Amino acid sequence: LFLVIAGMALLASLSIGAVYLATEGERVAVQGDTGTVAGLYDLTVGLSNSVRDQEAAVDDYLLSGSPDAVVRYNQAVQTETTLAEQMKLDAAGYPDIEAALGAVTTAAAAWRATFSQPAILAVERASKDDIARITATADTDQVSTLTGVDALITRIGAAQASVAARDDAVTRTRAAAGAFGIALMLLA
Repeated sequence: LFLVIAGMALLASLSIGAVYLATEGERVAVQGDTGTVAGLYDLTVGLSNSVRDQEAAVDDYLLSGSPDAVVRYNQAVQTETTLAEQMKLDAAGYPDIEAALGAVTTAAAAWRATFSQPAILAVERASKDDIARITATADTDQVSTLTGVDALITRIGAAQASVAARDDAVTRTRAAAGAFGIALMLLA
């Protein structure tokens, strides 16, 4: 009888330990993914800010013709490029986020080609007709880029939910193993 009790207690301890060992790799992966997804969100906020900074600089240049506005615009473009490259590296393994990031960078490049660069050239040439034509579209010029940023944030939110679900699964598995082990010890 003593051997049966000792065997059941040992089995309970081993089962709890085995489950904890088996889930430890997933727990570490979840912690890493949590940090990665949070970092992607922070980078997205920076990306959104750089897109808005570009728009503000171009609008300022259209109104004032100040060369400082072009400097701010170029700095914001460089910031956007740097953040997008970092996000692309960090988003490996998240195809939805990579696709949404690609849509944002494509929309931003299209905006630069169709709005900001022609606007800067119009001011440099002092072409009042071109400036008036470009200014008329200033209200909706960044809509597709900002919509893309919103979609990117949605994808990151979905990734955060997925990581949270994995974390909950690890917690439930460990709790079930602990309950099973305790029940087995009580039975013994």
